[in-house]
Amino acid sequence: MDIQNSATGEFDGATAGLAQRIYKGLTLAPLGPQYQQMLQEWLDAPKGELVKIEDLAEKLDAPIEVLRARVSKLSARMKRIATPEEIETVRTPFMLLSDLKYDERKFARYRLTPAGREAVHRYLGR
Repeated sequence: MDIQNSATGEFDGATAGLAQRIYKGLTLAPLGPQYQQMLQEWLDAPKGELVKIEDLAEKLDAPIEVLRARVSKLSARMKRIATPEEIETVRTPFMLLSDLKYDERKFARYRLTPAGREAVHRYLGR
């Protein structure tokens, strides 16, 4: 699968390599349907828009705590594919897959990184 950037038509080698490693992390072992739904919601969000965990919980009819546990598992998978340099530069390995911001109430909001978006697109077969 070609890795492409909507602005230039292609990603640099580092981004393409990271997308490949994220894809590998997503496919280390099967992920259940709720993970796939989460990934789909993040992928379907308008580019640049953050997805609130409360909105995700409502759409998936799941408690926020369960979704946080799912994010933790995804983070553990990203830790397995991260380089030592990446581990040193990101707050959590999950941030290789998705940007993570907190609102004033300390609720998480997510937005796939460019490499994460490509990896999830490939993972979901879209």
